[in-house]
Formats: sequence, C-alpha cells, structure tokens
Amino acid sequence: MSPLCLLHFYSTLILSGLSVSLAVLAEEFPHELGDVAILVASGLSLKQALVYNLLSALTCYIGFFIGVYVGDLDTENTKYLFALAGGMFLYIALSCMMPEMKKAMEEALNVSIRRGLYVFFLQLFVTVMSTILGQLDKIGDFSRTLQRSLPYVRYGKMGK
Repeated sequence: MSPLCLLHFYSTLILSGLSVSLAVLAEEFPHELGDVAILVASGLSLKQALVYNLLSALTCYIGFFIGVYVGDLDTENTKYLFALAGGMFLYIALSCMMPEMKKAMEEALNVSIRRGLYVFFLQLFVTVMSTILGQLDKIGDFSRTLQRSLPYVRYGKMGK
C-alpha cells in the first residue's frame, strides 16, 4: 500500500490508520520473507538478499515524498493519486495473479474434477470475502451517517 494511502487513513481516523497499518503489515511481512527466500534460492547470500531487499524497499520513501508533494499542491490531485494507486493494484492483480489462478485451476482439474471444484470454490470464496471486506468501510460510513440522523427521525425533526 502506498504511504499516501496510509497517511490519508491516519489523517481521517487514528483507529482506521492503525487497522490499515496492521493489515499492510500482515500482508507485507510474508511477502518480504518470500522475496528474501527467492533471492537466496537464486544464489545470493542471506546478507546480500537482505541488502537488496532493503534497497528495493527504500524506494517506497521516494514515492512517499513525491505523493506528499503532489498531494499538497492541490486537494484536487488526491483523487488522481488514488486512481493511479488503484490502477497499479488492478494491473498487478490482472497481469500476475490471474494467470497463476488459471494455472492452479488447470493443475487441479488434471488431478480430478473434485479437486478442480475445490480450488474453484476456494478462489471464489476469497474473491467474495475480499469484496465484502472492501465494502465494510462504506457500510461503516453509512451507519455513522444513519446514527447522526436518527435523533432527527426519532423526535420528528426531519426536514427542519
């Protein structure tokens, strides 16, 4: 996740920022371990793999400073930055993950139909759950708006 997105969540609500940070940590830690494992398996020493992984991670700060600079120019730019970040995630998902999911499905179907159905429903479950979890923030915004308007509805003050 881009530092600009994290900055937005922290500026909106501390609890929201902490929960997003925890989610990013839960995703990034195994990801970085996997990167180090791939570098070590390709022939680098552990020390070299850690240094190269650190160097690649430091580029995140370059993106952070660019994002803060561009975001401070005009608040109108923020929507374009979020669109760019979202587009990058979609590109990664569609160009890298979808072929892997297709390959896993084909391999499972080669084993048996039952195994293929198992992989299909597992992929479907993950897709549906991530869609639902992605909508929870919108549901929370709706419930807060509803709670703010309830006193007016309860006491007949609607429209006044």
